[in-house]
Amino acid sequence: RIADGPSPGELFEVKSLLIQTFLLLTSSFTCGLAVHEMRRQNVKGLITWMAITLGLGLGFLYFEIEEFLHFIHEGANIGTSAAWSGFFVLVG
Repeated sequence: RIADGPSPGELFEVKSLLIQTFLLLTSSFTCGLAVHEMRRQNVKGLITWMAITLGLGLGFLYFEIEEFLHFIHEGANIGTSAAWSGFFVLVG
């Protein structure tokens, strides 16, 4: 425990981190596909890939907000320690 709060190692969950990473990387790829369709002047393809990108981005935001709320509920917040304040400032 750090400064009366949990350490990052106690709260981070690998499964959640992998899901968030997958969502971010996949959304970057689908955004690239949308740009490709835009350059081809294919409006339907552009809208399709942007909609998929938006869905992936919203999924990422859901997991990130859920993770933040979990951390705060467990006693980790921006004032708990330097590690947590760095985390909340940089990730937020």
